[in-house]
Amino acid sequence: MIQHALAKREQSYENGTAGNTGIGGIILAGGRSSRMNGEMKSLLPLAGMPVIKRIAVEMSRLCQSVTVAAAYEHQAQHYSRLGLSVALDEAPDCGPLVAFYSALQKREEELVWLSACDMPLVSAKSAEWMVQQLKVSGAMAVIPEIGGKLHPLQAIYRKESINLLAPLVAAGERRMGVLMQRLEPLIVTEQALLDAGIDPRFVCNMNTPEQYERLQQSFSVREEARSFPVGEEARQYG
Repeated sequence: MIQHALAKREQSYENGTAGNTGIGGIILAGGRSSRMNGEMKSLLPLAGMPVIKRIAVEMSRLCQSVTVAAAYEHQAQHYSRLGLSVALDEAPDCGPLVAFYSALQKREEELVWLSACDMPLVSAKSAEWMVQQLKVSGAMAVIPEIGGKLHPLQAIYRKESINLLAPLVAAGERRMGVLMQRLEPLIVTEQALLDAGIDPRFVCNMNTPEQYERLQQSFSVREEARSFPVGEEARQYG
């Protein structure tokens, strides 16, 4: 039953059946995975599917299309073989701020769901709720704050935020924190997410072999990941 449900989601991703939602997806996947002993963490398998493919499938439930932002040709080739749409960074190795700017230039949708490539518990439910908060508030972006930490790489942005991104990139800025200061985003708290019935573990990421191993041990499929760390323990993954 679980495998059948995943297969249906993957088919939905490949056929692009999310419809005209006005939301585009960007997955930042140009890092070197230096803490993963040189392995591309985005390609590591979880429950029979590469992490990045799992993320793309989940994002396709809400997005019209999902694009992977890669830094190098060899990365792009790996992702293309998975059937993913890929765009190369204009300035590789300049960090997530520059990679986001490069990818955002290529999106035409009004809103963008941004995700890092190492967050296998991403949730269309959480993203849809954040989209609703963005529309109600009129904010330029919605950023979750979980475990006392902001997560700008698992957030919703307006396309027009590129007008604030451009001068930062031109000035050589690489820090996402500086963008947060300029955007003045709506911050949604862990408690607000819980009150909305949303599991805050959607921001959990994996940067080391130990984190990946723990995730493997507790992960059957995303919807059944009941034992994945929450609260104090989950903060290690932020």
